[in-house]
Amino acid sequence: MSDKSELSVEIYHRIYRMLSKGLSSEQVAVTLGISSKTVRNVVDRLHDAQKGRVVDSVAHEDYLDVYELNRGKYKVLDISGAIITGANEKLRQKLGEYLNSDCKALALMLKEVYEVSDEGFAPVMLFNLGFLNKGRYCALLDPSQVVEEFLTKNKIEEKIPVFGTEKAFELAAFKAKNKRY
Repeated sequence: MSDKSELSVEIYHRIYRMLSKGLSSEQVAVTLGISSKTVRNVVDRLHDAQKGRVVDSVAHEDYLDVYELNRGKYKVLDISGAIITGANEKLRQKLGEYLNSDCKALALMLKEVYEVSDEGFAPVMLFNLGFLNKGRYCALLDPSQVVEEFLTKNKIEEKIPVFGTEKAFELAAFKAKNKRY
């Protein structure tokens, strides 16, 4: 994978996100299973882009990244990008994996979502119903301003709990779970 043309758009976005969270190039390379040289090439390209030079364009409208954070008792799906029609199949597939797993509580972190549409968000609504029907707990976590406005406009807070912190989510998830059993 040393040739930058072989990298997918998703890998570029993942590298960027990991670097912006403070990971070193070497940590990113190990985490993604790619060479340090490849990561450094991407870093150079990102640096060039910040200087205003022309770089290969990457379609970012349909970009959606879903990354799992395992917290032991529960899982967090860190979702970033656009939850829109063009990207909702990826979200539907990822959520389907949790519907068929033994996961009892799942938080969908939405702080890095920059666009959301009704059709794009439909998989989340369907997933929540299926998850609840199996006696499990799902909530939205730390929504971005765009998502907050969408949730309010569509009255989604009445259907899916929304929390600002993981701690609040964890307390509610396991309090609610204990009441059911």
